[in-house]
Amino acid sequence: MKKSFTLIETIVAVFIIVVGLVAVIALGIFSFSVSLLIKERATATDLGREGLEVIRSIRDSNWLVLEENWDDWRQGGCEEIQRCLASDCYYVIDFDEDKGKPCLLLAQGNSIEDCTNCQLCLFEGKYRVCDRIGAQPTPKDIYYRLITIQKIALPTNCGVVFPCDCSPEEETKDNCREITSEILWRSRGVDRKIRLKTYLTNWR
Repeated sequence: MKKSFTLIETIVAVFIIVVGLVAVIALGIFSFSVSLLIKERATATDLGREGLEVIRSIRDSNWLVLEENWDDWRQGGCEEIQRCLASDCYYVIDFDEDKGKPCLLLAQGNSIEDCTNCQLCLFEGKYRVCDRIGAQPTPKDIYYRLITIQKIALPTNCGVVFPCDCSPEEETKDNCREITSEILWRSRGVDRKIRLKTYLTNWR
C-alpha cells in the first residue's frame, strides 16, 4: 500500500512538472511570435513612410526644375518612364546607385497582390526591387511595396474630406493628389498589410 501510494505521488509530480514545462515553452513561443510580428510591422511602417517621403521629395524637386508640371513623376524615374496621365498611377520604388537616392519604376500591376515587380530584396543594407537587381528572393525577403498616386475629384472634396489646400475660386483646378504607400508581407503563412496615406498639393 505504501509503495502504491508513493508511485501515485510520483506520477502526479511528473504530470505537474510536464504541464509546467509545456506552459513555459508555449509562453516562450508566443512571446517570440509577438516580438517578431512587432519587428516586422515596424519595418513595414518604415518602408511605407519612405514611400511617401520619396514622392514628396520628387514633387519638391519638380518645383525647382519644372514651372507647371509639379506632378510629373518622370523626373524621379530610375530610368526613362512614360508619364502617367490616368487618374490612378502605380509605381514601385528602387534605389538609383548613380544618383545615390531612391527612384521610381512603373508598377507591373494595379494591386499589390497582383504586382509582379513589387517584391523587395534586402541588398547591401537597402531594400531594392528584386526584379531590377536580378536577385532571387530568399525566405527573409517578405516585403512588397506599391505606391498609388490618385487625382482627387474637386471641388466636392476640396478642403472638406481631404486636407488639400485650395481656395473657393481654385476649386476647379487640378491641384491635389492622394498618395498611398501600401506594404504587404507574408509571415508564417499569413498575409499582413499596412496602408499609409498623405496628400500633396500644388500650393505655389
